[in-house]
Amino acid sequence: MDVTEKKDQLMDVAEKMDKLMDAIEKMDKLKDAIDKLDKLEDTLHNLKTSIEGKKFLLVLDDVWTEEYGKWEQLKNLLLNNGSQGSKILVTTRKEKLSSNKHGLRIVQSGTVIWRRRLVIV
Repeated sequence: MDVTEKKDQLMDVAEKMDKLMDAIEKMDKLKDAIDKLDKLEDTLHNLKTSIEGKKFLLVLDDVWTEEYGKWEQLKNLLLNNGSQGSKILVTTRKEKLSSNKHGLRIVQSGTVIWRRRLVIV
């Protein structure tokens, strides 16, 4: 075996090691994501049992996420398990979040210095 063939074999081994390390890194990230999901499910379960049958007011201040699906999931969990009359109050500066396309009651307030929208779910 000449030097060029040995060099090619070493390069093949190095490429395979890189791929293996990438796969291990992806598996670690997947494990972390699963752990976070388990913690989220535990948190949601604890939240559900702690408000079950109770009237509450939840205030979420200065919210930035625009993923309405996440809001809908949280809103349903809270309002379906809390007592009638429970409310969620959200403040945001995001125009898109505070648009009324989801049937929310919106109260606008603002001055030149401080501008925020209040969304009552």
